[in-house]
Amino acid sequence: MVTAELALGLPTLVLATLFALGAVDVVVTQLRCADAASVAARLAARGEPDIAVRAAVAATGPGSARLRVSRHAGTVTADVIAAVRLPGPGRLLPAFVVHERVVAVDETAVAP
Repeated sequence: MVTAELALGLPTLVLATLFALGAVDVVVTQLRCADAASVAARLAARGEPDIAVRAAVAATGPGSARLRVSRHAGTVTADVIAAVRLPGPGRLLPAFVVHERVVAVDETAVAP
């Protein structure tokens, strides 16, 4: 009797643990994207070269991060997007897409 319950309970516990680890990975990726977008917006607003902004995002963001920087009406917007896949059998599910946007005042457009 205990064997049948264990045979059903153990795989369920393993799957629940994998999904919990995946949820933690999504939250960590969200935080890393927020940090990377903040750094990118600050650097771009100061007028740093694009290569320096991308290097900073690569250093602070998740490995799969994509960066988009745009300037409009005296502001700089940095968007960092990353995809997160769940571990184990969760790889069969679609990836979670994490997106962070930070807007900063364009310091190069402000008159001294």
